[in-house]
Amino acid sequence: MYISIDRNFTIVNVCVTICCSNKCRRAARRRENCSNDVAKLLAFFRECKKQNPQFFCDFQLDDDGKIVSIFWSHASMQGEYADYGDAVTFDTTHKTNIYDKPLGMFVGANSHLQCTVFGFVLLGDETVHTFEWAFNSFKTCMGCEGPRVMLTGM
Repeated sequence: MYISIDRNFTIVNVCVTICCSNKCRRAARRRENCSNDVAKLLAFFRECKKQNPQFFCDFQLDDDGKIVSIFWSHASMQGEYADYGDAVTFDTTHKTNIYDKPLGMFVGANSHLQCTVFGFVLLGDETVHTFEWAFNSFKTCMGCEGPRVMLTGM
Protein backbone atom coordinates (compact mmCIF):
# COMPACT_ATOMS: atom_id res chain seq x y z
CA MET A 1 0.00 0.00 0.00
CA TYR A 2 1.12 3.52 -0.61
CA ILE A 3 -0.43 6.92 -0.20
CA SER A 4 0.63 9.99 -2.16
CA ILE A 5 0.05 13.51 -0.91
CA ASP A 6 0.51 17.01 -2.20
CA ARG A 7 2.15 19.87 -0.30
CA ASN A 8 -1.21 20.87 1.27
CA PHE A 9 -1.44 17.53 3.12
CA THR A 10 -4.19 16.32 0.78
CA ILE A 11 -4.26 12.61 -0.09
CA VAL A 12 -3.94 12.32 -3.86
CA ASN A 13 -3.53 8.62 -4.58
CA VAL A 14 -4.04 5.34 -2.71
CA CYS A 15 -2.96 1.93 -4.00
CA VAL A 16 -3.44 -1.45 -2.25
CA THR A 17 -2.04 -4.86 -3.25
CA ILE A 18 -3.66 -8.08 -1.93
CA CYS A 19 -1.58 -11.26 -1.43
CA CYS A 20 -2.81 -14.85 -1.03
CA SER A 21 -0.03 -16.81 0.70
CA ASN A 22 0.07 -17.10 4.52
CA LYS A 23 3.16 -14.95 4.74
CA CYS A 24 1.61 -12.32 2.50
CA ARG A 25 -1.65 -12.42 4.47
CA ARG A 26 0.19 -11.77 7.73
CA ALA A 27 2.06 -8.93 6.09
CA ALA A 28 -1.22 -7.63 4.63
CA ARG A 29 -2.83 -7.69 8.11
CA ARG A 30 0.14 -5.78 9.49
CA ARG A 31 -0.13 -3.24 6.66
CA GLU A 32 -3.87 -2.99 7.24
CA ASN A 33 -3.30 -2.18 10.91
CA CYS A 34 -0.87 0.53 9.83
CA SER A 35 -2.66 1.46 6.61
CA ASN A 36 -3.79 4.86 7.73
CA ASP A 37 -0.59 5.86 9.56
CA VAL A 38 0.29 8.43 6.91
CA ALA A 39 -3.20 9.93 7.08
CA LYS A 40 -2.97 10.00 10.90
CA LEU A 41 0.43 11.68 10.72
CA LEU A 42 -0.83 14.30 8.26
CA ALA A 43 -3.86 14.98 10.49
CA PHE A 44 -1.54 15.34 13.48
CA PHE A 45 0.72 17.76 11.57
CA ARG A 46 -2.33 19.79 10.45
CA GLU A 47 -3.47 20.04 14.09
CA CYS A 48 0.03 21.05 15.23
CA LYS A 49 0.17 23.74 12.55
CA LYS A 50 -3.31 24.97 13.52
CA GLN A 51 -2.34 25.22 17.20
CA ASN A 52 1.01 26.86 16.48
CA PRO A 53 1.81 28.31 13.05
CA GLN A 54 5.55 27.99 13.76
CA PHE A 55 5.30 24.18 13.66
CA PHE A 56 7.46 23.05 10.74
CA CYS A 57 7.36 19.91 8.66
CA ASP A 58 8.84 19.05 5.30
CA PHE A 59 8.44 16.05 3.02
CA GLN A 60 10.81 14.54 0.51
CA LEU A 61 8.71 13.12 -2.32
CA ASP A 62 9.68 10.69 -5.04
CA ASP A 63 8.83 11.15 -8.74
CA ASP A 64 5.35 9.65 -8.16
CA GLY A 65 4.54 12.04 -5.30
CA LYS A 66 4.98 9.36 -2.60
CA ILE A 67 6.46 10.48 0.72
CA VAL A 68 10.03 9.22 1.03
CA SER A 69 11.28 11.17 4.08
CA ILE A 70 9.68 13.41 6.70
CA PHE A 71 11.24 16.17 8.83
CA TRP A 72 9.40 17.93 11.67
CA SER A 73 10.07 20.33 14.52
CA HIS A 74 7.74 21.93 17.06
CA ALA A 75 7.97 25.64 17.91
CA SER A 76 9.44 24.84 21.34
CA MET A 77 12.23 22.84 19.67
CA GLN A 78 13.01 25.81 17.43
CA GLY A 79 13.13 28.06 20.49
CA GLU A 80 15.57 25.68 22.17
CA TYR A 81 17.70 25.75 19.04
CA ALA A 82 17.77 29.57 19.07
CA ASP A 83 19.09 29.42 22.65
CA TYR A 84 21.33 26.35 22.55
CA GLY A 85 21.99 25.54 18.90
CA ASP A 86 25.71 26.30 18.67
CA ALA A 87 26.59 22.60 18.72
CA VAL A 88 24.25 19.96 17.33
CA THR A 89 24.59 16.21 17.11
CA PHE A 90 22.78 14.17 14.50
CA ASP A 91 22.35 10.44 14.82
CA THR A 92 20.01 7.80 13.47
CA THR A 93 18.55 4.60 14.81
CA HIS A 94 19.19 1.56 12.66
CA LYS A 95 15.75 0.77 11.26
CA THR A 96 14.27 -0.36 14.56
CA ASN A 97 10.71 0.82 13.82
CA ILE A 98 7.97 -1.15 12.04
CA TYR A 99 8.61 0.74 8.81
CA ASP A 100 12.26 -0.38 8.64
CA LYS A 101 13.27 3.28 8.21
CA PRO A 102 16.02 5.11 10.12
CA LEU A 103 14.84 7.82 12.52
CA GLY A 104 17.23 10.75 12.84
CA MET A 105 17.36 13.24 15.68
CA PHE A 106 18.98 16.67 15.84
CA VAL A 107 20.02 17.08 19.49
CA GLY A 108 21.89 19.65 21.57
CA ALA A 109 22.52 20.43 25.23
CA ASN A 110 21.01 23.27 27.25
CA SER A 111 22.78 25.35 29.91
CA HIS A 112 22.14 22.59 32.49
CA LEU A 113 23.83 20.01 30.22
CA GLN A 114 20.49 18.32 29.59
CA CYS A 115 19.74 16.94 26.15
CA THR A 116 17.29 18.96 24.09
CA VAL A 117 15.83 17.80 20.79
CA PHE A 118 15.68 20.30 17.93
CA GLY A 119 14.04 18.15 15.26
CA PHE A 120 13.26 14.68 13.95
CA VAL A 121 13.54 13.12 10.52
CA LEU A 122 12.22 9.77 9.30
CA LEU A 123 14.53 8.88 6.42
CA GLY A 124 13.50 6.91 3.36
CA ASP A 125 17.04 5.66 2.85
CA GLU A 126 20.60 6.47 3.85
CA THR A 127 21.89 8.01 0.64
CA VAL A 128 23.88 11.24 0.42
CA HIS A 129 20.95 12.89 -1.37
CA THR A 130 18.56 12.06 1.50
CA PHE A 131 20.98 13.27 4.19
CA GLU A 132 21.53 16.52 2.26
CA TRP A 133 17.75 16.96 2.10
CA ALA A 134 17.47 16.34 5.88
CA PHE A 135 20.20 18.85 6.76
CA ASN A 136 18.75 21.45 4.38
CA SER A 137 15.28 20.95 5.90
CA PHE A 138 16.81 21.44 9.35
CA LYS A 139 18.51 24.68 8.26
CA THR A 140 15.32 25.94 6.59
CA CYS A 141 13.31 25.17 9.71
CA MET A 142 15.72 26.97 12.01
CA GLY A 143 16.01 29.93 9.64
CA CYS A 144 19.77 30.20 9.74
CA GLU A 145 22.99 29.06 8.16
CA GLY A 146 23.20 26.16 10.58
CA PRO A 147 25.03 25.44 13.84
CA ARG A 148 28.69 26.27 14.45
CA VAL A 149 29.41 22.57 14.99
CA MET A 150 27.52 19.55 13.66
CA LEU A 151 28.57 16.16 15.00
CA THR A 152 27.45 13.04 13.16
CA GLY A 153 28.25 9.36 13.34
CA MET A 154 28.95 9.27 9.62
